[in-house]
Amino acid sequence: NCDWSSDVCSSDLDAKGRVIKANAAFDRIAQYGHAELVGKRLAELYACPFWRKAEELVRDVGERGGVAAAQVQDRESGRTWDLVANPARLPLTGEERIILVIRDITRMVELQASLHRSETMSLLGSLVSGVAHEVRNPLFGISSTLDAFEARFNFKEEYEPYIGVLRGEVDRLNNLMKDLLDYGRPLSCALT
Repeated sequence: NCDWSSDVCSSDLDAKGRVIKANAAFDRIAQYGHAELVGKRLAELYACPFWRKAEELVRDVGERGGVAAAQVQDRESGRTWDLVANPARLPLTGEERIILVIRDITRMVELQASLHRSETMSLLGSLVSGVAHEVRNPLFGISSTLDAFEARFNFKEEYEPYIGVLRGEVDRLNNLMKDLLDYGRPLSCALT
């Protein structure tokens, strides 16, 4: 299991993916002391789920040059990491190196998902409100027509079953629209 902290983990690797230098966070997640870690290939560090992907990125940078990046999510732990491998050349010797940076971005991914859910709920609320408004207008028209019908023809028992059913259905739809509007309305926090 990874001993992860919120620190940014970075390592200086040779072109073959062997560790030359690493910061303390890298040592911690690799689960090696710094002296044991130097000279090891990323392929030997499979304690965390992102090592295989890190090895692929380093290999890509070594073969093709340029920057390689990826996000890795571990379903078991629910954590997400951002991995970036950059080519580098030492100024004095011209030796090729690869800088690997690993950041735990789990919290950022969770916040993005939460924001997405909030936006979706806001859109749903707007949609529900629009639909309810569009349905309530014809319901008002039907109710008004029933009132006019009763006023025009006075109350006749022969119309009562039909008018009763129509009024009951209009009331039922009005209640449904009220419930939809309540569902689509954003929650308000009130202090008591």
